[in-house]
Amino acid sequence: MREEVFSVPLHDGKKIYGRINYADDYARSDRAVIFCHGLTGHMHEHLYMTARVFFPAQGYDTIRFNFYSGEDDARRITDCTVALHAQDLKTLLAHFAKKYDSIYVAGHSYGGLAMQIKAASLWDGTFIPFAEDKEFSAPWFFNKELGEYMVNWLPIARVVGTKFYEETRTFTTERMAQWAKAFTLPTQVLAAGGFTENMPYQQKLFDTLASTDKEFVPIDGASHGFNEGSTVFDLLENTLNWFERF
Repeated sequence: MREEVFSVPLHDGKKIYGRINYADDYARSDRAVIFCHGLTGHMHEHLYMTARVFFPAQGYDTIRFNFYSGEDDARRITDCTVALHAQDLKTLLAHFAKKYDSIYVAGHSYGGLAMQIKAASLWDGTFIPFAEDKEFSAPWFFNKELGEYMVNWLPIARVVGTKFYEETRTFTTERMAQWAKAFTLPTQVLAAGGFTENMPYQQKLFDTLASTDKEFVPIDGASHGFNEGSTVFDLLENTLNWFERF
């Protein structure tokens, strides 16, 4: 499987870095899937590492990237907000639109909020207002030594930054609904069926989407990260079946 490292210049002199995995060892496919990771996530998580093998076998190139990373001219997570992610994603889409006839996008968790595209798949996309999401809102704390906010998602505390911290507090029911109503392209909602407290919000996300062509599929037994058993393959199979329609 052929893999290529790429970078895309952004409007402010920064760059996005990522990797393309090709369906063909000698040519570019005419269709590609772009993956958007969630908050504190990255392109090397198991979802995307599995997808980079799965989709090329079905004739799709895959494009993984980091919204923030360690290169000298890349963004740091403390520079970022969901709004900035959306702006950077538009730049990335414009770059690859010149190279592919059809582009599909899969966004996980907060990565879904950054998406604004032929068809989309939301992998347990965030739709819980901040005030109601105790699992997400409770673990935040300010690290005086670093001068930044962190979130203590066990077993690891992660630096997220003041900009993200302040932005998440604006995620009200009304604002989340605004985002969902902006989705008019064909959109699939794949919900983590084992994350029972989130299921009503996943259904609400689906109901609020403005898309006239949409699909709701629970992935039985899956947590938010789709870590259990073969749930990641159930996730990818359902995503493939959805993209194949368009």
